[in-house]
Amino acid sequence: MSLFNDDIKKEAILAKFLDQQYQKNNLKINRISDKESQFKGIDLIIEGKEDIKYKVDEKAQLHYLNKNLPTFALEISYFKDSILKQGWLFDPSKETELYAFVFSIHLVNNETEMKDENDVESCEVIFVNRSKLINKLAELELSFDKCNSISNEIRSNGSLSKLEHLPSGFNFQISDHLSEKPINLIVKKRFLKSIGKSFLFKRS
Repeated sequence: MSLFNDDIKKEAILAKFLDQQYQKNNLKINRISDKESQFKGIDLIIEGKEDIKYKVDEKAQLHYLNKNLPTFALEISYFKDSILKQGWLFDPSKETELYAFVFSIHLVNNETEMKDENDVESCEVIFVNRSKLINKLAELELSFDKCNSISNEIRSNGSLSKLEHLPSGFNFQISDHLSEKPINLIVKKRFLKSIGKSFLFKRS
């Protein structure tokens, strides 16, 4: 099985666990299954106060099972078929209104593989409004233009200029080992929690 197909399988398993937890926490959701909507950054619709509905994109740390990472990677740019593409954070084609950042996915008995939703013991989900996130980053001088400029500089020079000063707790990384060679803005978990709403989901 390819790495991509393995990720799709893990996402489907995690989604079943999350749906159970959303229901337990009285969150009204509608899981989206059609590929076109998912490509637009819509994994589910969640109903908030006064019947307001939000389009949600779930972003999970599926490559770091049984770990508690203090950071999350926000995609700025990547390659597809040798063409440089806009990452999901600033991609104008995405209709995402809320991100569900899924941290600390722990499996039952510290197993290393998810076979079904019953293998998931717990995780933490931080819901963050996409517009609020982008605006907060802009306030920290990490706007769309700034992030793309830094991304281009890293791709041209192999690293970020030493003259470039980033806000404390933020960094840029390129994943050369992946075929897409994505460049991500690395942000602290505590930053996301400060502008979002956190839920700790545990199997009963």
